[in-house]
Amino acid sequence: CVIDPLIAHSIQLDTKCQVLPRELKEQKKILKKSKRETERYEERVEALEEAVLMAERAGDVIEKCKSGGRGRPSRVDSCESSLCLAGKAKKNTFSSLNVFVCPNCSKNVHRVCSFQFTVEEDLQLSNAMKICLDCSVGSTMSLDTRDTLLKQVASRLKRDLEDDGILLAEANEMVTELEDNLQKSSGPTRKKFEEVLRSFGVDQRVWLQEFTGNNIRKILRPQNIDAILA
Repeated sequence: CVIDPLIAHSIQLDTKCQVLPRELKEQKKILKKSKRETERYEERVEALEEAVLMAERAGDVIEKCKSGGRGRPSRVDSCESSLCLAGKAKKNTFSSLNVFVCPNCSKNVHRVCSFQFTVEEDLQLSNAMKICLDCSVGSTMSLDTRDTLLKQVASRLKRDLEDDGILLAEANEMVTELEDNLQKSSGPTRKKFEEVLRSFGVDQRVWLQEFTGNNIRKILRPQNIDAILA
């Protein structure tokens, strides 16, 4: 379209979240890319929220063990960890009870029993890139030691969740601004530009589709060019 460069420049001036390319087509690509990034951050935040919840529930089980409470008998088969948290918890305490084979001791261990809660850690366990908690720390560790280690893991997960939450908020803000400026003509510069076009008979319905020779002649009149560039 003959006025695409002017539209793109208006969007450039109105967008504060990042520096945009000069071409309208490239600006639209930036919007698509930003939407994909937002989706990835949403997935990461959801996964970390679940990881934090799993860590907190694991902590609750350890606290019950420390206090000597047995709770209800679990219907979950115990793993070969020296302390199977899943076997001491209620059936639906943990949303995921994936088991991995420790490459060091060859025992079958629930990943929650080794304080492995994230998708990335699950992948490492599947590829035999991490060993179980008993092998890394020692099977004779006390409940207090387990509790301390778990709290450190939970603290790290919460920091990661907070960091990704900030990134998600920034990504959402960027997408909202780009959508407003690209799709809704919300920016002040673009609004003014469209008002100028309408003032000499070229409204949005025309330039969103295809310009006629008459439309182009109107735009190219010296006084209208001056108005656009003002």
